[in-house]
Amino acid sequence: MPHLAGSFDRDLPGLPRGRGSLAADEVLDAQRKRILRAAISSTADKGIAATTVADIVGRARVSRQAFYKQFESKDACLIAAIDAGIESILSAITTTQDSSADLSLREQLSAVIGRYLEKCSAEPEFVRAWVLDLPVAGAAGIAKRNEYVELLADTLRSGFRHAPQAPNREMFIAAIGGCYELFYRHVSSGAPEPYTSLHAPILLFLERILDPTTDHS
Repeated sequence: MPHLAGSFDRDLPGLPRGRGSLAADEVLDAQRKRILRAAISSTADKGIAATTVADIVGRARVSRQAFYKQFESKDACLIAAIDAGIESILSAITTTQDSSADLSLREQLSAVIGRYLEKCSAEPEFVRAWVLDLPVAGAAGIAKRNEYVELLADTLRSGFRHAPQAPNREMFIAAIGGCYELFYRHVSSGAPEPYTSLHAPILLFLERILDPTTDHS
């Protein structure tokens, strides 16, 4: 079940009220998590242009007042939701890098790609939102998209720190940009295959441009 996207059915109980109610800061945190998940879900379904604040609060089962207490706009909300997803995915990648540090560079790269694609396959709505909609969420959305690419590039680059011929940072940014294009085509075409089907082409692509010492024959 996705953790970064979701709607809250009207038949489900809301946040506790009365004597068993949550503390004010707990309410804000719970509402924020609901709103962020609803923003991803609505954006993935309708696109950022068609999504409204009413859509988000309806899916989150919170009031508009609760929404505007934490976010100034739907775009700001989407960017915050993307941030939460980025943090989760980068954490998983870093853990995989650390646990595979004793493997060969190719094996470590394969493990990292595999973990990233597993996370993406588990969060298809998040992937759709960041790949297709984040770049059209205004100037802040473009900046966040570029920041995400750089974070992924820097995380990937850290695995090459002991490589004899490690490429410069710009090469890693270009490499992530190429992977982004594969994701964009996969998402925009509505391909039914899971993201894990991209493992082989991404591994070959990254090896060819980032590890010139590998025999690709």
